[in-house]
Amino acid sequence: LEKLNIDFTDPTRRDMRSTPFVTIDALHSKDLDDALWADENPDGTLRLCVAIADVSYFVKPGSKIDEMARKRTTSIYLPGKVLPMLPKVLSQDLCSLNPGVDRLAVVCDMTVSIMGEVLSSSFYRATINSHARLTYDNVERHVFDDVPFPDTWSAVIPSLKNLRRVYETLLVARQLRGAMDFDRPDASVNVSQGGAIFKRSSRGHSHRLVEETMIAANVQAAKTLDERSQESLYRAHGAPPVKKMEALQTLLSARSITLENQSPAALARLAKEYPGLCSAILRAQDKATYRLRNAGHFGLALAHYAHFTSPIRRYPDLVIHRILLGEDQPDLEELAHLCSEGERRATLAEREAVDRLRAVSLCQQVGTRFTGKIESITRMGIFVTLDVSRASGLVPYSAMENSLPDIVSQTLLAPDGNIWEIGDAIEVALSSSDWRTNKIEFAAPKRVVE
Repeated sequence: LEKLNIDFTDPTRRDMRSTPFVTIDALHSKDLDDALWADENPDGTLRLCVAIADVSYFVKPGSKIDEMARKRTTSIYLPGKVLPMLPKVLSQDLCSLNPGVDRLAVVCDMTVSIMGEVLSSSFYRATINSHARLTYDNVERHVFDDVPFPDTWSAVIPSLKNLRRVYETLLVARQLRGAMDFDRPDASVNVSQGGAIFKRSSRGHSHRLVEETMIAANVQAAKTLDERSQESLYRAHGAPPVKKMEALQTLLSARSITLENQSPAALARLAKEYPGLCSAILRAQDKATYRLRNAGHFGLALAHYAHFTSPIRRYPDLVIHRILLGEDQPDLEELAHLCSEGERRATLAEREAVDRLRAVSLCQQVGTRFTGKIESITRMGIFVTLDVSRASGLVPYSAMENSLPDIVSQTLLAPDGNIWEIGDAIEVALSSSDWRTNKIEFAAPKRVVE
């Protein structure tokens, strides 16, 4: 890398350094994969450019760095620590679209209608220079909550206003195609020498703006490759497996709820009408994997889908870049398996680390009462997820004398004579928290009337 002589003025690249791209990320993010810019076309359509770090320029197939990235397949994000797929000199510097410096990018250039339909798209290499490093919080305030823009944002304000318009049209398209949308509460964790502090968090419009524009670029990448009849690492999310769907149908029948069909739109309407069933609907979904041929994305209600927008932290995205730009990528079948397994391992590691911190943070709070929601009703007891930390634990039936569970309908005749259901608000007392096993138990449950 020390011998690299990067030519930012390469005539084969479009010079877009004067284009006011911005990045929008969490405050402490260091690997900035993507930058956005939008404008209005003379005919009233909108132009959306999604610039993605050109990792393929630096990481060549068969190189030592490529071998390491291929082995890891993804970055792993643990509380307070990142295990990057690429060396930090790439992930946080040379590839990261940091503000005020020239960077190499691959651009997905799209024309978007007022109904959120992408009318045309193209992919090309470019040189960009991000004009601002924005955060979700300040974009939420100034773009969506209409707090006056800071004077320092003057160069990027027109683009930000157009990005909001693009986002609103993409939301229309999402609703029309019936994509599933579970905006469930989450918890952020701050790790310091004093321990872990969990806070309730949720996605705002700024998060969704970035998400929808990334989805649009991912769709166009998959369409472009599919039109070439080209094998690649498509992102595939299939319809719910038969057995999982049968279990959901049994639950619905026990509650006299009719599911009109098994489309994403029908499941989305079900979740909106019965919010308490969201966890059951999510459990019925298939696992997303990587495949050589396009198979669409059931949850997003999309016929085409691939991962194009995060090559700094995901190896499949790097592969997509190479193939889109005409480079050969051998061993795709093996890569599909490696990347699916690597993602599964990373997800488990991330979940395990957060669960461990939750268990540790609760160790000193035995006896404290918490509010939460009933997630499931099992033969062992009821599982409750706390509102703030999102820690999940069991209320054993020994703590609820004379209760009568119905596993099929996921209801419980509680000691107070009331019927409890999944999704109900509940108050519990912490009885134990074992950080060695991440097992948490609650007692003295009391339903909360909201």
